[in-house]
Amino acid sequence: MKNKRLCVDIDNCVAATDVVMRRIIHSVTGGLVNLQYEDIREFDYHGSLCRDANGNGIDERTWKEVHDRFSEPEIVLDIGHIPGSVEALRAIQSNFEIHFVTTRRPKARAATLNWLDHLGLDSTRSYSVHFVAHREKHEVIAGIAAAIDDDAVQAALFKERGVRSIVLAHPWNNSVAAGVERVQDWNAIRKALSNV
Repeated sequence: MKNKRLCVDIDNCVAATDVVMRRIIHSVTGGLVNLQYEDIREFDYHGSLCRDANGNGIDERTWKEVHDRFSEPEIVLDIGHIPGSVEALRAIQSNFEIHFVTTRRPKARAATLNWLDHLGLDSTRSYSVHFVAHREKHEVIAGIAAAIDDDAVQAALFKERGVRSIVLAHPWNNSVAAGVERVQDWNAIRKALSNV
């Protein structure tokens, strides 16, 4: 029997990206902007709701510089994992054909593939990686049974296509569209996927 297709976002779903982004923002701004996890109140770090305790944030130009630095191979290879994500992926890999989908820049591609190779997924079971434009993940793979993301807007786009859409909870996705499931951790994701 062919496995169901599962679309999995990499950043802030499997890779603990937020802490890295905030560290780079602090560096790029010369320490002027010191964002905490709870300060990221919308998906785009340069949004008006993302302000530190002193009211400081970044603009879109600065965000582009931050994203460019984040894309350096040595940064990508050093990113940690979201707790429980690797174990859950290993466990569900026998039931799903996993499609990692990311909006990372092209220069991060080789390091991203290397990073994913080190997750220790079953090499006899296929998984694939797709690099796509911002909020176009739902247009890449046909026949997706479920999708896991941290972007509430992207999750709603999956839901509109009839895909079971699961959002891993973060401060920037407190509000999700009707029918999108927001869960606290990978144990809850595994439970949700058990009846897909």
